[in-house]
Amino acid sequence: MVKKIEISQHAKYTCSFCGKTKMKRRAVGIWHCGSCVKTAADGAWTHNTTSAVTAKSAIRRLKEPVDQPFLRSETCLACNKWVKIQKEKKNGEGT
Repeated sequence: MVKKIEISQHAKYTCSFCGKTKMKRRAVGIWHCGSCVKTAADGAWTHNTTSAVTAKSAIRRLKEPVDQPFLRSETCLACNKWVKIQKEKKNGEGT
C-alpha cells in the first residue's frame, strides 16, 4: 500500500494547462509544471483525484450550451405547414 502511494506521488503527470507530461509534486497537494511553469493545487498523492475529475466534468457539462433544435415559433410554423400538407393530401390536391 505504501509503495503504491510513493510510486504515484513521485510519478510525472500530464499538465492540464499545456498537455505535456511535466507535472510533478512539490509538496502535499501542490503540483508544479516544469514546462509552462504553472502551479496547481490538486490531490495529496496523485495529480487528479476521482472527486476532482467528477467535479470538473460536471462543470464542463454545465457550461456547454444546450442545443435546442427549434424555437417555439419555428415549431408552430412547422406544425402548421404539416397540417396544411396533410389536408391537401386528404383533399387530393397535393402530390
